[in-house]
Amino acid sequence: MKSREQLREEYEDALFALMMDYAAQAEGERLLAENEALKHNPAAQVPEHLDQRCLQTIQMAFQKKKGPRQ
Repeated sequence: MKSREQLREEYEDALFALMMDYAAQAEGERLLAENEALKHNPAAQVPEHLDQRCLQTIQMAFQKKKGPRQ
């Protein structure tokens, strides 16, 4: 039979896991709602020139990582 202390620790661990699960679920729902709001907000869109520059930076980083073509 388990001791009271061991049972209390298991209870606290399970309670903490449940609380974190609820918190993660709530945060996920909040972030999904925020994402939807941003999708419909023209002021939140990334300017085209900045988007192109970011894509170029990513492409250059991949080219450097791949090395010279053989």
